[in-house]
Amino acid sequence: MNIQGPRKREKDSNHSFGIPVQYIEVLQKVYLLALLCTLLLTGYLLYGFFSGKMANAAGASTQTALHALALVQSISVYLNVSLLVTLILTVVLYWEEEVIAWMLLLLAVVFSYGITFSTDYFASSGAKLKDGPASAAALSQINAMAIQFAVAGGILFLKGLWNRLKNARYGHDLTDMQFGKEAPQEHNVPRALLGAAAKCWQLPYCRERLRDKCPIYHARTRCWKERVGCMCEENIVRLAMAGDDAPVNLGAGASAAGFVPIGDLIARSEKEQRPVIPTRQGPRGVRIPTNPHLSDAQKRQRCRTCIIYSEHQRRKYNLISPFVTLAVPVLTVVFYSNIQMLLENFLHNLDSLVANLQFAPDANPARAIAHDITGSAFIEGIIIFCLMLMVLSWTLRLLEYCIFTIQI
Repeated sequence: MNIQGPRKREKDSNHSFGIPVQYIEVLQKVYLLALLCTLLLTGYLLYGFFSGKMANAAGASTQTALHALALVQSISVYLNVSLLVTLILTVVLYWEEEVIAWMLLLLAVVFSYGITFSTDYFASSGAKLKDGPASAAALSQINAMAIQFAVAGGILFLKGLWNRLKNARYGHDLTDMQFGKEAPQEHNVPRALLGAAAKCWQLPYCRERLRDKCPIYHARTRCWKERVGCMCEENIVRLAMAGDDAPVNLGAGASAAGFVPIGDLIARSEKEQRPVIPTRQGPRGVRIPTNPHLSDAQKRQRCRTCIIYSEHQRRKYNLISPFVTLAVPVLTVVFYSNIQMLLENFLHNLDSLVANLQFAPDANPARAIAHDITGSAFIEGIIIFCLMLMVLSWTLRLLEYCIFTIQI
């Protein structure tokens, strides 16, 4: 996906928010200016923090400490303004870019977790870097930036999630179907109580002119269950297109009491006789045509490329996806304490791993990152929220794979 810059629209087109293209070009310039200011201010703030200048100011004179604190506060004000403008324009200009959402959420984790991690483990004087009011104000600003990144990323993620649900419900491309790709939607079809449980003749692509003589319809079954239907099997169409006065051979075991379209179709003229259509016994005593020239695997493949079965799968997705979308956040809330405990265990294990990689692992055991992270409900909440979004996205992708790709 191209993320080099906001997509340029054609001169006669509008943005997703209805913004004219000439204003989009202006917003792009403002966005680049705000982004540049944000990068410069953030870089200067991080430089002052990691270089130890903020911590050193705390050990100097009172005037120096106050000056450093005032400087950090001034930088924070301008940084909040430029970052707010940058994130608002990011949401507007990259409204359709799902990858930007993941980048913002990753930045939220980095600013809430990575800065503290880097301070404790990769700085030579990590304990001293946090000394003084200026350093505390800088860390507070970094946490505030993490919140802003999380909010903007969450908005774009929810928009991408909505697009995913909407496309799966209404926008799944059916034009690449091998069978029925040009079939129009019918409105005069029997309605099912539950869309996911609808039979083939209850779906909008079932043709009304064929339904009355379709053996699948009279058997009250599904074409994908019988591996034969009006979109893929010529014999079904032959039966349905036969004249009303054409004699029909009911075949062995069939009852003459009801409609049973089977067997040899005899033309009106005694001199013309159509080929025998092989059938088998189906539900309700209806003789259903079969195709002995295709294997079961080939018949299953026909179903996978049929527009009717694809519509059936889409309705199945419509039923399951809301439950999945709600289940992940609900389970996160219900098992929040368990997730919190797992996160703490992971961080403690990470502490042990990094300590073993240090040249002096017992030099300062009080610098354990797990203690800093697990002691902050805010940082834990940010991490768990991002993990929940990741699990939700993966779950929906798995659902799409199961329903639309392998078509369970």
